[in-house]
Amino acid sequence: MVAVTEALKQAAADESCLVNKCSGAGCNVPLKGLPNPHIVMSLEHNAAPIDRSKPHCDYLVAYQETHSAADCLVALELKGTVHTGEVVRQLQGGARIAEGFLAQTPAVKFTPVVAGKAHRDRIAELRKASIRFRDAKAPIKIIGCGDPLTKALGQR
Repeated sequence: MVAVTEALKQAAADESCLVNKCSGAGCNVPLKGLPNPHIVMSLEHNAAPIDRSKPHCDYLVAYQETHSAADCLVALELKGTVHTGEVVRQLQGGARIAEGFLAQTPAVKFTPVVAGKAHRDRIAELRKASIRFRDAKAPIKIIGCGDPLTKALGQR
């Protein structure tokens, strides 16, 4: 059994895709308050071990919860303006990529998160959508640009 942080680190053949911040599309998501150790892989980085022709989210964030020591993974998509169908495809692509990276990590708490500007109707659509990870569906968490990632994780 491999910890989620170690599995993500091992998946990065080139460690330059492992980053310390999440920003893009005019949006940033601070990692302040996230349990240590945590690992952030930029799937947008040229060194990321993915098929660029398929939809994928911007980041995968792995950490262990402090209070329960549960392995956790976040698929994170940053958007200036949120379009529901596109976000769902990108987060689902990130979930598929993560499933491959985490084959040796049996129990993982998965959370898909989108950060960006969304109109009320888009927020309602996103709240109805879910992302399949392994054999379960996870609801999409929504935060604004500049909100810390822990805000989405506290909504569990």
